[in-house]
Order: sequence, then structure tokens, then C-alpha cells
Amino acid sequence: MKSIGGRIKNLNISTGILLGFIFSLTVSVFFNGYPKGEQFSILISATSFLFGIFVSFLINDSRSNLNHINEILKSDEATLQSIYEVSIAFGKDVQDSVRNLMDKYLTDQIDYYLEDFKYSNKSFKELYRYIVSLKPKNAQENYAYSNMLSALSSSSINRKRVETFVQNKILIIEWIVVLILLVLELFFIFYFNSGDLISIILSTLLSTSAIVLVLILKDFDNLKRNEDKWIWEPLGNLFQSLGLVPYYPMATIKDNRAKIRKGEKIRVAEYPNNYPDMSDKKVNEIIYQG
Repeated sequence: MKSIGGRIKNLNISTGILLGFIFSLTVSVFFNGYPKGEQFSILISATSFLFGIFVSFLINDSRSNLNHINEILKSDEATLQSIYEVSIAFGKDVQDSVRNLMDKYLTDQIDYYLEDFKYSNKSFKELYRYIVSLKPKNAQENYAYSNMLSALSSSSINRKRVETFVQNKILIIEWIVVLILLVLELFFIFYFNSGDLISIILSTLLSTSAIVLVLILKDFDNLKRNEDKWIWEPLGNLFQSLGLVPYYPMATIKDNRAKIRKGEKIRVAEYPNNYPDMSDKKVNEIIYQG
């Protein structure tokens, strides 16, 4: 059973928008406020200003953090691709071994939440140790070996940078402030709802917009904003370029977080144990039917 916190964390933004709209429309229709008093006009203006400024600041900061992670992961994917291509200098058996170790490394990254990137460190070290243990015997192998070691060093630095950026989360106290301002914003919106059609429409749209802003902030903070474009599509392409079948968690497919072509062969992972226990993970190869 998922905890309430886990359900909120994994709430799809489309579902959140729909629920927010239904909530806003219901309250707007059945709750008539008391749109009088200059004092409340001042309060709603101050609340709206603080809410907008604070949420905009956090969204901008979270977007910048996400962009940094995106750039680093793209660089690391190119590095892995380079290592794989260069490893052919040692023969096909070595290249196949490198590919298998990369597959383990990439699937470990996918199995865990991005904020738990550190859990894939074990499989990265296995790849690292294998490449370091190679014994070049000629000039071509020496050149390939030097390039792979350099690429591994870059990949190791990228890992440390990602591990740092994924921990750059919105603080609990900041979330408390956001939620307090959201509640106040919604209260004042509904308070000024006079019950006529125009007021109901405006109250519904304004309150839904406020909720959507917080949901967008949640997606940025959970590193899930537009993840199809910067996580799943590049990873799928990388798997294919390595001669591997793309790999997805079942939850990602069920939540439509990755756009997969109909008829594409994929691997689907299911995790019967509570996160982060991956001991009984099951992986099935299927043809995606949409």
C-alpha cells in the first residue's frame, strides 16, 4: 500500500488539475462569500502578491536546477556511448561485456528515484573496474584505453554533480509557506465570490490557476517536469544505440510519463517489494500495444 505522501508525490499533474478544477467549481457554486470590506481587498492583494512572487521564485530556482541535471545527464549519455564505441578496439567480447555492464548501470539508475541517484554507484564502479582492468596490447588498444579512462573520469565527475543537484530540494519550511499562502489565496478568492455566474467563473479559474502553479512547482521539485523529453526519450535512444531493448518501470508506463511507440519492443520492470528494495524485481520483454 502506498502512503498518502507517496500518492501525492506521484500525483499526475493532469489528474491534479482536474481535481483542482472540480474542487474550485464545487466551492464556487455552493459557497457564496461576502464581497465587502476594504480591509479584505487589501489582504487579498497582499496575499496574491506574496503568493505569486514566492511561487515564481521557487519555480524559477527549481527549473534552473532541473536544467543543470538535464545537461549533465545528456553529457553522461554521450560519454557512455563514446566508451561503448571505442571499446570495440579490444574486440567484440570486450564490447559486449561493456554493453552488459552499461545495461546494469542504466537500469539501476532507472529503478531508483532520481533523488536516489547514489544507489546506482555500485554498478558504475563495476563498469569502472572492468575497464580499468583491461590490458592494452598494441597502439590502437592503448589509444582506446586512454580515451575510455578519460571518459570514465568525466562520467565520475558528472555523477557527483548530479548527486549534488538532486539534493537541492525545496525546504519543508518553504513548502509550509507555499501551502499557507495557497490556502489564504483560495479563501479570499471564494470569499469574494458573490454567487452570480461571472463571479463563479472567475473564482473557479483563479483558484484552479493557483492550484496548478503549486502542482507545477511540485513537478519541478520532484524532478518530473517534462520528464518524457529529458529522461525517457534520451534513455530509450541510448539503449537502442547500445543494441539494447529500452527499459521502463511499469508505473512510468501506467502513468503515461513516457511516450512509447506502439509496436515497440520494450522491457518492463515491476517491483513487488517496498521501495527501495529491488531484490525481487521482475523484468518482462513485451511488444508495447499502447
